Amino acid sequence: PYDICKTATGHAKIPDPTQPGKLKVSFFLNFYSDYYILELDEESYNYALVGSSTDKYLWILSRTPQLPDEIKKKLVNAAERRGYDTNRLQWIEQF
Repeated sequence: PYDICKTATGHAKIPDPTQPGKLKVSFFLNFYSDYYILELDEESYNYALVGSSTDKYLWILSRTPQLPDEIKKKLVNAAERRGYDTNRLQWIEQF
């Protein structure tokens, strides 16, 4: 296990209220990129699948350190259906 903790601070905004799943996110000054909420736990917002406007970036976000295997599989399948290369996903051990 690693004892290194890295953080990043970003800013997100919803440019069009009629499309709440489309975000503009900036990690560097005022340079914003498009990100999309592709899947969301609509019941309790415990996890989300977020991708970029291309298939270059993809994240599985969770409020808990571990997701059940069936949820991981569901999110990976959803990403594959949208053309993302899920073989590039990196599963980081969480504590």
